[in-house]
Amino acid sequence: MTRRPGVVLLDALLALVLVAVVSLGAFDLLRQSMRAREATSDHARRLREVDRLLSSVAMWPRGELDLHLGRRRQGTWWLDIQRSERGLYRVSIVDGRSGRAWLSTVLGGA
Repeated sequence: MTRRPGVVLLDALLALVLVAVVSLGAFDLLRQSMRAREATSDHARRLREVDRLLSSVAMWPRGELDLHLGRRRQGTWWLDIQRSERGLYRVSIVDGRSGRAWLSTVLGGA
């Protein structure tokens, strides 16, 4: 069987297109992975901020909690402290950008 002229060139071009499509797919997957890693890093950093803020608030005595009742700005966060019963305080840390509560807990003031 004899091949017609140009078939080898067509095969080479088809292989090149196939390699280009696979390379673009791999590049897009790498880009998405990097974006997901950045988002995860940002989320972890913000969780550490929330942990530090709550750890600090958890150490406040009852008088300090009473002084901070209501919603107050704490950097990029909103700290919301409500007294639910005598000696019990509901503390919520809310994202200042999205308004989403990242953490809520109940503390007993000393």
